[in-house]
Amino acid sequence: MELVYQIESTNDRLGNKKEIPNEWKLQQYIIYSLSVGHSAMLPYADNSGRGLRTSTVEDISMFNNKIKITTRNTVYYLKPILRGDSDGKSELL
Repeated sequence: MELVYQIESTNDRLGNKKEIPNEWKLQQYIIYSLSVGHSAMLPYADNSGRGLRTSTVEDISMFNNKIKITTRNTVYYLKPILRGDSDGKSELL
């Protein structure tokens, strides 16, 4: 089993819904690097070598069992998913 994350939603800094590419929403991510003052590094969990790098992280918090990442440009809400190794199935935590 592996804990991965999906982007549930994104907002701009004023709280307005911010559209992101559908590919980003469908991907599962691993948190490689996440600290205030630096870009978050979220590689795809599929080992493709691709991923998401955010603008500078300004705040990190938990919100309704989700990780809220506030960056210079965007607020990301990541939902945790427990991904099975052998059966390929995933379940929302």
